[in-house]
Amino acid sequence: MLAGKGYNSLSEQQLQDCMFSRVCSPGGGGPDQAIDWAHNHGGIASSNAYPWVENNGNCHNADIGGTTGGRNSAFGYNDIVNLVARAPAAIGIKGDTSLQGYRSGVLNDANCGTGTNHAVLAVGYATNCQGSGMDCWIIRNNWGSGWGTGGYALIAKGRNICGIEHDAHIAVNC
Repeated sequence: MLAGKGYNSLSEQQLQDCMFSRVCSPGGGGPDQAIDWAHNHGGIASSNAYPWVENNGNCHNADIGGTTGGRNSAFGYNDIVNLVARAPAAIGIKGDTSLQGYRSGVLNDANCGTGTNHAVLAVGYATNCQGSGMDCWIIRNNWGSGWGTGGYALIAKGRNICGIEHDAHIAVNC
């Protein structure tokens, strides 16, 4: 829940089937493209109406939730902090190596790299995460509840771990 507004789970599968496979290499695309696609197509279906099936499917019609606005983008640490303080943000990240193996705790692997090849949702940030003395980003990934801690992870903040502090986007006026 964000500022008492509730939370609507939107379909990642619809983006996989209808948008990503048509704009980039199969299964690829960026969060900015996804937000723009939703805006141009009247929104994204709920995850209940168009559920995740963990592979590429055929694009099909589903009841769509409205997205009438555009997007705000941020590039760089301070801008991303300000953006995530307003709303959950789609963040480009290095999705292989350290992130794939994440199980729990605060990910602080400086060898993770910074080239982005995956997107996650930064749902917030916290101080002194799990008593580690580190501030951290709180992210949600689409790899299912078996990854990380129920589908979420903590990533050290202020260190650009896995390139998390480079590229973020939020939908506006939804």
